[in-house]
Amino acid sequence: MQIRELNGRWLSSNTANRRSDRKRYLSKFNLLKAAFQPQYTMIQIILIAVLSLLAQLVLPWWSLAVVAFLVCVWRSSSAGQAFFAGFYGVALVWLIYAVILHTRTDGVFTGRMSELLFKTNSAILPGLVTAIVGGLVGGLAGLSGYFVRQAIGNEIANRTS
Repeated sequence: MQIRELNGRWLSSNTANRRSDRKRYLSKFNLLKAAFQPQYTMIQIILIAVLSLLAQLVLPWWSLAVVAFLVCVWRSSSAGQAFFAGFYGVALVWLIYAVILHTRTDGVFTGRMSELLFKTNSAILPGLVTAIVGGLVGGLAGLSGYFVRQAIGNEIANRTS
């Protein structure tokens, strides 16, 4: 059993390993916590939701991917933040739109679509599937935007070196 000095104290190697593992875990937790700063993520989600809503009024449905991509190129600080901001921003818009369609038709449209697609008469299922599919499109577009930002930043850094 080896003895190490850590912070002026003599410890066994097992105690030192446990302490270093705990420090590593806490540093990873703080990094994860910093990546999802609520104020920046919420601004991104609202920005993606509003801009994709406005874009879909005039442009095709896939314009939401372009909006999520551009917002995440501009504002994202991590890959997880970019994915979740794109996912929640677009899923929120599509879920609200599904609820509006459900209330306009008194549930007839969503009930019939549920029977047609899922062989069940559930009005909630088409809305959830709609939100998840839209969210995945927005999340992957946001993640792509973050990766493009990283690639461009690395390319510029390599040219200046």
